[in-house]
Amino acid sequence: MVNAATAIKQEEGPELLTMPADKDIGIYPQFIHPDKPFPGWLRDRIVVFKQDGPSGGKPVYVQVNGFNIGIPREIEVDIPRPFVDALRNAVEEKWERDEVTGVEGPRKIRRYNWELKQEAVNFDELKRALEKYIDRENKRIKKEWQIANANKGKGNGVNAGTP
Repeated sequence: MVNAATAIKQEEGPELLTMPADKDIGIYPQFIHPDKPFPGWLRDRIVVFKQDGPSGGKPVYVQVNGFNIGIPREIEVDIPRPFVDALRNAVEEKWERDEVTGVEGPRKIRRYNWELKQEAVNFDELKRALEKYIDRENKRIKKEWQIANANKGKGNGVNAGTP
């Protein structure tokens, strides 16, 4: 029978990384592909539709934390999730009169007309890459821990107290 006291007396070891929950896979971009643009970010497939007006057919430019992308219109594209969130948050207030009450008030509408076609199109790729990263890092952590513990018992090489 295992109780709390015996559970605490387990062999010491290094603290290892663990896989995050599936819902958190896309929040570790810096660990996956640091050499690629927008590394390790979940990507969503969207289409931005043409709109009326002089710029209604031009690409939509979105900026997030200093990164810029141009999203072409009328084409399905896979873009990083933070840019989809920026599009989702791009709203305007239009003042309209309620037909029933006659009261004027604001109504929030999307700045750009777009549609989400598929969420997390690269989820499996990111999950595999994160698993590889965690495995590689855990091997490094274990090795460093073993080296540190092997050197603990060794003194400074001087035999004090021997004639």
